[in-house]
Amino acid sequence: MALGEGDLQILGVNAIQQRIEEADFPVLSANVFLAGTDRLLTRPYVIREVGGHRIAIIGLTGHATLPGVEIRDPLETAQESVDLVREHADILILLSHAGLALNRQIAEELQELDLIISGGGQELTAVPEFTDGGPVLVHADSPSPGHAGRRIGVGTWYFDADGRLTQQDWKSVALTPDMPDDPAMLEWVRQHP
Repeated sequence: MALGEGDLQILGVNAIQQRIEEADFPVLSANVFLAGTDRLLTRPYVIREVGGHRIAIIGLTGHATLPGVEIRDPLETAQESVDLVREHADILILLSHAGLALNRQIAEELQELDLIISGGGQELTAVPEFTDGGPVLVHADSPSPGHAGRRIGVGTWYFDADGRLTQQDWKSVALTPDMPDDPAMLEWVRQHP
């Protein structure tokens, strides 16, 4: 999960740190530092082995001014992160909460990326966007007050033995009342009233 600036704004640094420790999945951000330090709030990236590929997943938070943290320039940080992990992975994925406009700029400037899963901002892409020889960009959410959880992005990406994207399937699914509940999620909600 990429840490969003809204998460920090709503919960604050101490609560976010606690939630990160409790999570059984990585919460990533390469550009959120504790104020006045060079210490990252959370892990900047993970590298996972999947299907014979080493996949680097980098997290990026959108720019904001918030107490207790310094959110550094997303574009600069994305470049630094790609430079850091490119030798250790053959597939590079950016989970970015920097908004669609900035993520489009990142896609144009960082051709080494394979995929950008974009969040933040108020826009939504109906279909994936392709850059010439660069990454595929999908914008997974379009938040608005009182409307969280109305849509979910579902994507599957296929890579060949050399780590080149060969096929992709992306859809934005409306979470309507007629959609059945996920049994595991429903059980979790019941256990955590």
